[in-house]
Amino acid sequence: MRLGDKEITGEETALFVGKNSYYYLRKWAEMEQKSSAISTNWEAFVSFFYWAAARKMYHYVGVTIAVLLVGAFIDLWFGLGKYLMRGGIVVTMVVYGIFGNYMYKHYSTREIKRIKAKKLPPEQYEAALRQSGGTSIKGVIITTICLAIATFIMVLPYAIREVLSKQH
Repeated sequence: MRLGDKEITGEETALFVGKNSYYYLRKWAEMEQKSSAISTNWEAFVSFFYWAAARKMYHYVGVTIAVLLVGAFIDLWFGLGKYLMRGGIVVTMVVYGIFGNYMYKHYSTREIKRIKAKKLPPEQYEAALRQSGGTSIKGVIITTICLAIATFIMVLPYAIREVLSKQH
């Protein structure tokens, strides 16, 4: 497994990552040294949606919400009592907590290469790295709204079923 990328410098990565770049550069170096994708990230474990959104990894957020929604509907359809959805949340926490640093490294490398391929002048290149990377409070706010909608969608069928079952 190849974690490092010789085409990307630590300076480029630090510009892209922005806040806490030292933490990520250190974690990624440890992962490369061990040739392992496993690296504990407690922030990703505890607040996986918000951590991924803050780091602009919106596709991870979207896929995770979609998978949990599917789990909720399977629970409802088969009458599993929310066990699949709850289990899915626990699995998600563990996956993000163990592989979050690897996922962020993969995302960062892909984005840096995408920006580098544009062959921008140095000042524009650095600005593009900073703009595409870093953190996003807007992403966290949008994720919060999406989670509220997803929660409503997940809870509504259970609430309707409860009401209907009490009427009989």
